[in-house]
Amino acid sequence: MVPGQSIIIVLTICLALSLFVYFYWKNKNLKESHLLLLVNLNEDVLRNTSQIRKRNEGLDTYHFLKYNLSEALIVQSDINFS
Repeated sequence: MVPGQSIIIVLTICLALSLFVYFYWKNKNLKESHLLLLVNLNEDVLRNTSQIRKRNEGLDTYHFLKYNLSEALIVQSDINFS
């Protein structure tokens, strides 16, 4: 084997290994950031679900016909109908 060929082979192997390590770490960091984003989104969904549940419970306890009719029957003397 010619000495120049062995240097080229060693440099090619080193370049391939360095590219492998670089993309391995890049992929690992990307997966970690994606997992963090998913966790944050899941927390947001849970918080929003909780808020929707609270609002629905409030709406379920509010009797629209009863309260709206009683408010509609209040005399509003400050309204000018002319």
